[in-house]
Amino acid sequence: MKKTSMKKELKKQLEEDSYKKYCRGRFYNICQYRYPDKEEFKSWLYKLYQKKYGTISNNYLDNEDIEEKKEQLYREKQNLINNYKYEKNKIEKIVKQKNKFYENSFGVPDEKINEFIDNAENQSNYPYDLIDTQDEITFIGYLITNSEIRQNYIEDINIYFFAIPKMSNIYSLLKKYNGSESNLSEYLIQEGVTADEIECILKIMEDSNMDIDSIYLLLLKYDILRDYNRNAINPATRDFICEVPYLYGFSNYSIEELDTYLETAIETIEKEYSNDYKLKKDYKIITPIDLDLPHLFNEDTKIENFGTEIPFPIINKCIYGLRLGTFLGIGMLSNAGKTRFMTNLIAHLVLVEDKKVHIILNETTEDDFSMCIITSFLNNRDIQEKYDFSFNIPERDIRNIKNLKGENRQEFPKLIKMLEEKINKNLCVQITDNYTDTDLKNMIIQGHFSFGTEYVFYDTLKASAESMNVTDDLKKTATLLSEIAKKHQIFIACSFQLTDDTIKTAPELINRLNIANSKQIYHVMDTVILFKEIDKKDYSKYAFVKYKETQPQSLEHAKRYYACVLNKNRVGEKLTLIFEVDLDLNVWKELGKLLKK
Repeated sequence: MKKTSMKKELKKQLEEDSYKKYCRGRFYNICQYRYPDKEEFKSWLYKLYQKKYGTISNNYLDNEDIEEKKEQLYREKQNLINNYKYEKNKIEKIVKQKNKFYENSFGVPDEKINEFIDNAENQSNYPYDLIDTQDEITFIGYLITNSEIRQNYIEDINIYFFAIPKMSNIYSLLKKYNGSESNLSEYLIQEGVTADEIECILKIMEDSNMDIDSIYLLLLKYDILRDYNRNAINPATRDFICEVPYLYGFSNYSIEELDTYLETAIETIEKEYSNDYKLKKDYKIITPIDLDLPHLFNEDTKIENFGTEIPFPIINKCIYGLRLGTFLGIGMLSNAGKTRFMTNLIAHLVLVEDKKVHIILNETTEDDFSMCIITSFLNNRDIQEKYDFSFNIPERDIRNIKNLKGENRQEFPKLIKMLEEKINKNLCVQITDNYTDTDLKNMIIQGHFSFGTEYVFYDTLKASAESMNVTDDLKKTATLLSEIAKKHQIFIACSFQLTDDTIKTAPELINRLNIANSKQIYHVMDTVILFKEIDKKDYSKYAFVKYKETQPQSLEHAKRYYACVLNKNRVGEKLTLIFEVDLDLNVWKELGKLLKK
């Protein structure tokens, strides 16, 4: 029956019965929709008045306050109906969200997952080194999807097991949950876990190739490390604890072995450093800065949010250019092209952006660097466009200049003369084997004040020449460079070598654990970019999407490709890109995002 005809039929029936007087105006309309069935409505109305007044006598109008009681009754029923509608909408929304992330089959974009992981890490109060973010999220995914696993682990975990507050919160909710498996997602969403968060958690769990017991063991080790870190008073002890996850064989330690090792090592450190951290008499409290926030948005104030552009549009967009006061690390395998990549950047800064650059070399001869900078200059497309010339000449031909023919032979001396003038104006080159921290600092500061350099490149990052402990001293050198960059508002970039066993790592999977000698240098850098060449036999496993395009492209067998992992970025996305590289011409062409088929 249509709603209109139902209404007329009900109204007619009510008019025929004495109880029609109890149902007037808005109260009548609301009640009829609450109880569209006539008999059900009658029954409800009689019971209501019986309960309210004890009788449904026709003399009820004699009661002076009956209208007030009717109005009160109307308000109560209206609230009841509104609450019913609200709860119904809420449940429908939850079911819709639940269906959304189940229908998607957890097809979460990598960018969204990386953002979720970064946000999770940023919420933690623990040092970055003492968090196993991905495994924590994976572990929670197992608890959400498997009631048997949840039953096995839910009571064994202490409050410090999770370093990420979001995971700890979800674990607490799971611990309280007693409902059916089918209603778990609704429960989590009602308790504040968003559908997007559940999507990311389940996708990360789905992509993991570790079993639940292995993850549990690893997280237990991190729990132990954080426990020691909480109770450590000595800064040297805390620094040591942060290094432990990067020890060779950490993943193979048993819980007992790790506990024994920590107790012994920490006892030694405490004895050695016990008198080194007393408060000095001349200690001064640093005065807080009064931030002038309105001044930042004054239209007369020039805000330098972006640094100098580089010829790689995606990286440039992600890191906001080369910003003064920041420290960039560039990592590759030995003899893979670290110096050539840095020289390519330097050629762009000096000749396109007209910036003053200082490069310090400790592994390259003057002749080799000269040939490399000339090669970069002649074959760089941006430089060719700016100075209106066209060249395509490999370094081997530049070294043997007599092989040049025709127009190239005539143009070459003019271009070299122009290059010399620009180089002498904007580039300071120092080649040294005295790379102590003191010498390194003096060279950078002297170049900054006497030559006016704002962009410094150090190739290759090494521990001080006086070093007795490479791992610790490499970290000190990296920390020194970071401090100089911030204090003097200089951009500093350094190259470093990846471990030899990186050769076994898939190009798109290289990360901070592939840094040779000391992983701690990773944490003092603002940006870390890692490169690894893609083996030709694996070309069929990869594709790429060009910048500002959507159609995947295949790798061409005749070309050479490097995976470029933007592994650390404090201001933007962390992406995996692909470069087409020609080391003979020293051309590095950023193609787009790397895809694994």
